[in-house]
Amino acid sequence: MSADDRPAVEIRVAAPADGPALIGAIEWIDRETEYLGMAGERLAWADRPAAALEAWTRSGDGVYVIATAGDAIVGYVGALAGHYRSTRGVLSIPHIGIRGANRREGIATRLLGALEHWARARGAHRIDLSVDEDNAPARALYDACGYQPEGRVREAVRDGGRWHSYIPMAKRLDAGSHAMAPIVVERRRRPDSVTVNFRPLVAADADALRSWELALLAAPPRSLKAIDEVAAPERFREDLRAIVAGTETYLVAAVTDVAGAERVVGLSAVSAKPGARLRHDVTMIVNVLADYRSLGIGRRLCAIAEDWARARGAHRLSTAVHAANDAGLRFAAAVGFAQEAVMRGYARFGDVHVDLVTLAKLLPETATET
Repeated sequence: MSADDRPAVEIRVAAPADGPALIGAIEWIDRETEYLGMAGERLAWADRPAAALEAWTRSGDGVYVIATAGDAIVGYVGALAGHYRSTRGVLSIPHIGIRGANRREGIATRLLGALEHWARARGAHRIDLSVDEDNAPARALYDACGYQPEGRVREAVRDGGRWHSYIPMAKRLDAGSHAMAPIVVERRRRPDSVTVNFRPLVAADADALRSWELALLAAPPRSLKAIDEVAAPERFREDLRAIVAGTETYLVAAVTDVAGAERVVGLSAVSAKPGARLRHDVTMIVNVLADYRSLGIGRRLCAIAEDWARARGAHRLSTAVHAANDAGLRFAAAVGFAQEAVMRGYARFGDVHVDLVTLAKLLPETATET
């Protein structure tokens, strides 16, 4: 069949009925594309594609835009929205792919254009993605579509017997807001002595952990998550039960005795990133209540998290701190994290925006100079 005889390519938002065919297209494109999913890897929603697409359509949590030629899906781009009200306007693209026989026809540009149209119609303020630094054609495509590089993520992927770094890129759709000023929180030292113990969280800790999170979010600096976004008690218990029953996330609490009752005063959360290509990269978040800072609690929680990551064979630890959190940025640097990217205009608080700084620590046994 000549190029002139092939059916025209149409671009549209995927409907739930497209789910099974979309999964088939993604898996086919993965097999013929170097930088996408690895052999045998399946998406988390691959067994329920119609339900997933229906849920995203109903909630606005995500979207897939597809390119069709006749009855076949020949390309796609997927995007997921941020979890919190402040980041709801961020769409992150986990993957985009085109069938080998349909490349260099401008389909990817059309897909990104349709996604941007969908995003603007819903008030999104930013679309972001990551691209392997060696993937020159893709980087050129994104540059031509208005995506700007925001840094370099070092040695994030192990593939082909070597480490690959990638470039985070983003396109801001609404740059008119004012930047949040840095928040400097005065350090306070407790006048009394405190005995702190460290232990893994269990399901029975749900109420204590929820109280800790409410206290954390009520104090400066302002978090991306709002207090009213903390789950209700029963949902919070269900979520914690699911986390502690799994193997991909490890939660460790710093606890102390207050008036005869155990109180959570700090938390370390470490999670393996999804997907075989990113299994060597572990996300770490550490937070301590304001009244218990400067006591070494945060450093101890970081050390415990790092031990867990090393035991899993991790090559790097990743974290993120919003740019106005001056104390958080200084603490991350003090425990060995180096800045890798600045995600411009990431969160919105009304007419004020804040950048998100991503940082990483390469673990010494496996780190290499790049």
